[in-house]
Amino acid sequence: MFFCKKYELDQSRTHLLLSELESVQKSQAYVLSSKDKNQISKLRKETRKSKFGNFLVLGLVRRYISTDKDLFKLLLLSKPSHD
Repeated sequence: MFFCKKYELDQSRTHLLLSELESVQKSQAYVLSSKDKNQISKLRKETRKSKFGNFLVLGLVRRYISTDKDLFKLLLLSKPSHD
């Protein structure tokens, strides 16, 4: 609907596009298998880990760190977290 408004499509063209989208969604050709979904999930987890790996660990251990000074020392242990 956003693109229909953006490109100022008339109502008949919008209706045609919506019905086509609905038929594609119902089609079995575009359904992801469970193997595909697992692979996508695995790739997303790996991406998150590569981006936020050190900070994820810090988020998990912060409740066991008593003071901000100790947390700061922990951040300075590795170059990526220091940066």
